[in-house]
Amino acid sequence: MKNKLGYSKKIIIKLSFFSIFLLAFNSFAITNDEPCNAISLNVNQSCSSSSFTTVGATTSIGIQDPACAGSTYKDVWFKAIVPANGIIQVETQAAGMSDSGMALYTGTCNSLVVRTCDDDGGSGFMSLTWCNNLTPGETVWIRVWRYTGTGTFGICATQQASINCYGNAAAGQDCIGSTPICNINGYCGNTSALYSASSSWPELDNVFTCGGLNNDSFISFVADSTSFVFNVIQTSSLNGDGIQFMVFSAPSCGSASITSYTCEGQISPSLTPTTVTANGLTPGQTYYIVIDGYAGDVCDYTISLPLTGGGVSLPVKINPPTSNICLGQTVQLIAENGNGNYDWISSPDVTSLNVTNNDTVVANPLTVGTFTYVVNSNSGNSSCPNADTDTAIVNVMVGPVTTDGITDTICATGSSTVQGATSNGNPLWTIQAGAGTLTNVNSINPTYNSVTADEGNTVILTMTLVGCGGTSISHDTIRVLPKLFTRVNGNMFYCPSAGSTHLTIPDSLILDSAVWKNNGTVIANAFNTNLSAGSYDIRFWSLNSLCSRDTTITIVSQQDLVLENDQFICQNTYTFSGNIGGGGTGSWAYLNNPNPVPTFSNNTLNATVNFPFTGTYTLEYSESTCLDKDTIVITWEDAPVYGLPDNIIACPGQPANLIVRDSLNINSISWGLPTLALDTLYSANLTAGTYTINATSIHNCPGDTTIIVTTITPVKIVYSGAVDCNDSTVFLDQNIGNPNGQWICTNNQTVSFTPSNNITTTIVVPEFGDYTFVYTESTCNDDDTITIKFRPDSYVDLIDYKICSGFNKEILTNIFLPQFVTSIEWTVNDNPAILGTNETYSTSDAGIYYCTVAGLCTSYTDSSILTVKTCDLNIPNTFSPNGDGNNDFFKLLTEDLDFFKTFNISIVNRWGNIVAEFSIPDFKWDGKDKNGNLVENGVYFYNINSTTIEETELKKQGFIQVFTDK
Repeated sequence: MKNKLGYSKKIIIKLSFFSIFLLAFNSFAITNDEPCNAISLNVNQSCSSSSFTTVGATTSIGIQDPACAGSTYKDVWFKAIVPANGIIQVETQAAGMSDSGMALYTGTCNSLVVRTCDDDGGSGFMSLTWCNNLTPGETVWIRVWRYTGTGTFGICATQQASINCYGNAAAGQDCIGSTPICNINGYCGNTSALYSASSSWPELDNVFTCGGLNNDSFISFVADSTSFVFNVIQTSSLNGDGIQFMVFSAPSCGSASITSYTCEGQISPSLTPTTVTANGLTPGQTYYIVIDGYAGDVCDYTISLPLTGGGVSLPVKINPPTSNICLGQTVQLIAENGNGNYDWISSPDVTSLNVTNNDTVVANPLTVGTFTYVVNSNSGNSSCPNADTDTAIVNVMVGPVTTDGITDTICATGSSTVQGATSNGNPLWTIQAGAGTLTNVNSINPTYNSVTADEGNTVILTMTLVGCGGTSISHDTIRVLPKLFTRVNGNMFYCPSAGSTHLTIPDSLILDSAVWKNNGTVIANAFNTNLSAGSYDIRFWSLNSLCSRDTTITIVSQQDLVLENDQFICQNTYTFSGNIGGGGTGSWAYLNNPNPVPTFSNNTLNATVNFPFTGTYTLEYSESTCLDKDTIVITWEDAPVYGLPDNIIACPGQPANLIVRDSLNINSISWGLPTLALDTLYSANLTAGTYTINATSIHNCPGDTTIIVTTITPVKIVYSGAVDCNDSTVFLDQNIGNPNGQWICTNNQTVSFTPSNNITTTIVVPEFGDYTFVYTESTCNDDDTITIKFRPDSYVDLIDYKICSGFNKEILTNIFLPQFVTSIEWTVNDNPAILGTNETYSTSDAGIYYCTVAGLCTSYTDSSILTVKTCDLNIPNTFSPNGDGNNDFFKLLTEDLDFFKTFNISIVNRWGNIVAEFSIPDFKWDGKDKNGNLVENGVYFYNINSTTIEETELKKQGFIQVFTDK
């Protein structure tokens, strides 16, 4: 059974299951599939893991791939903040996933660089990696995937203990340029990709038995014993492979044979140190260490000494390097490293040492001053700085000495730098009397900053000096003068008639002088003066001219009041813009007492005035400061009046006749017409459009106006198309024109219009066909016509057929309303070629045949499955019903037995007697006759009469040899 689209229900069910599969797949969607959506991990002191999954993850595109743990990365992303010591460890745990890969990146989520990668560094085959050279506070990005496939896992980030690096130089590129170890306990290096393999030294490559050289580098040391014991920690790894190295000696670098003392194979990343021992060394001889990245890996590593390790000769040094002691005290100096034999020299007094050839000496300087102590001890590695010697400095001091400072005088809220005197101690300044603040209290010369509360008072500062043998105290005093007054009495404004204003400075008893300046020019040097308009800088001086204070004043003179010239206006409002002068405040009045009176927006000099009617007005403004007055005359004249209707309408092609009725008040008029002779008349015939009429009154006041002449909109029937599909109703609501009118149908009066007298209507037709509709509006009898084709949706129905090979079959169609079908196309299988265009199609070939019918509205396709089977009667000519399991039955060998509609076979012996008969095509004769007895050996004959399901008649006769002997 098929639906209208020709698809079987079985296919629809399969699609439904596929949709369910998609929904199930989407339920595994993850949020951290890309680095910019990474999930944040807390960095804890111990592992506190959380569970996540890679199910549904995709491979991140555009990200540098790591070089470990597989080549297909269905990854998820995390991020963490590097702790203060720059070391972070990330670990994964099995939780459904038993084999993980992990890489650490730095940078931004859009630009990442891989720093380390690990495959099986954790428990089992799970990954664990860490870095120790990160920037505290930066973000590290963590990529996790399963070695193959997807799964769930646990993950945690922890902070690790600090690894001490003393800031050594990088390892050398080759043996000749090897870097000498001058401090082995904390040597940090990296197998950088900038290094290359030492291919020109075959002896080295032959002896390096722990692996091939890739990016080797070199350091050197001088042995101080026969054994060299040290620890190696391999930290971050780019590829997760680790490092390898060898301790060796050579008569010369680059060309001679070498002796290997230890060769360490792959050391994988781990916080657990690997202890290395090299035996058979000669004290004082130089040895080399070659470090190489396993398989070219780029890794960080650290070399350190175990508690019982050593064996390398280091530069001599003295502890402590610097000492400060009081006279009569001693200091112990200890020499370390070197070859164990030490010679001490003291300057300037060698007798201040108790011995000169031990590792520990006691220095006892007898005088005040600076003493230098030098120790010599041959370390054997001349490449290390100060390998044979080191120096210590001892400063000998006496008790503290202080003297009182001088008295200082400062102005109010000013500052003073104290001039203290001291020696042999550490100073501390405090405020004994005063409200201000001190800065640099531990220096010889602190700064005191006074405040308002110090004005007129004396501030006392105390310095306590603590040094060898005791304490000394001194004092400093600061006098803070009172603040100067800067008040000026007098009016900063004067009227034009006065010419200047008189100003005085009060409180002159505390002042020494006052200087008045205008633009840098001294105007007066007095406590009172007369000043004209301007800006003045005044400097006040205290007694003895010690302190000064400045202020600025501005003196203004009022400008004379002047109103605008008399005005002629053509509207009822006027805004002043040119009035000047006055003191900024005042009031308006009108002198000719109009009724009603004009109104003002406010009492400002340039206010807006509103006039109640046309006429002449005399206005007066009185300013309030200097009582100045001025007047202005304003005349408001009438504008032209046209007397035109508000709504001007004309039928299409018929202009509207307009007459200006109030022409007595108009001096001139212009309609804006192209004909000048008609343009100046007081009447005009105007077609549809917008017109601006320019006119002036008898007093030249403009009276422009704009009129719009409209024409009834022509009727326009608006419909989206000429065809209405599978429907008998059309709703026309977008038509344009006069809404009042009448609808008719020119070819069928049974059509229904609702309503029939409005331009918006619903049309219902009785059947499919072509209809012509006309709408005529009632004002100008304007009309429009539309033809609409009402058409059904196309539909065709086919059935399936089964035929025998070699027979032709006509595929029949059932087409709905064929008179409205515009085309018929036959195709077969997926071939777009058109086989025919008739209502039926004949063929003898098997396949899926499609018939597509199309009309003006839609097209529709249905299919017919034509099955062709071989209908020949294929039957054997011998069989042996002897029960041996081989060829025990006589039967049809034709496979397509479902093609038979009727079937009959009879089997006779050579005398013509029927021994067996069957009426179904899937018969099986076991060699027995109708009585159930096995027939004898011999030849038998068969006769078959049958018809196929397509009513094809098939017959066949023949013989069969029967062998019943076992």
